[in-house]
Amino acid sequence: MVIASIEGYLCQGYYALSCALTSDFVFSYGVGSSWFGVNMCARLGVDIFSDTYVYQLLSTHGIDPMINWHSIYTWLASDYTFWGVPVFIYFVGKFFAISWLDTVTNRSFFAVPVFCFFLIMVFYFFANNQVFSLQFIAFWVLFILWINNRKIKKWW
Repeated sequence: MVIASIEGYLCQGYYALSCALTSDFVFSYGVGSSWFGVNMCARLGVDIFSDTYVYQLLSTHGIDPMINWHSIYTWLASDYTFWGVPVFIYFVGKFFAISWLDTVTNRSFFAVPVFCFFLIMVFYFFANNQVFSLQFIAFWVLFILWINNRKIKKWW
């Protein structure tokens, strides 16, 4: 019973993913891939949540996003389709590797926190959309500062 409970908990995101693969794609305008985007749209009076795969799973399969977690693949597919998610993941891996190299070589002051964000992101891919939902602003501010810092150092 204990092993079945652990396995059920660890695999619930992939069950939701398998259900989402059979759902229809509805474009969520680039903001439906995280709780941050959904909540910001709700504050502006726009219901973007109903256009996401996570909402479709709630309405068709009863998979509640407040109780059950969804892998990052389901979240990202709401904006990029399931065909676009591997492309997005490729760029995450590429920036993860570059931030690691910048951290090891002390190339940029911003490389260490950006690397930490990418590490958290990659570690939690199977479980949820940790960075884009909970640390959205901090991630993007540091990421942009890191990219700009790299461009300045290349120029000199």
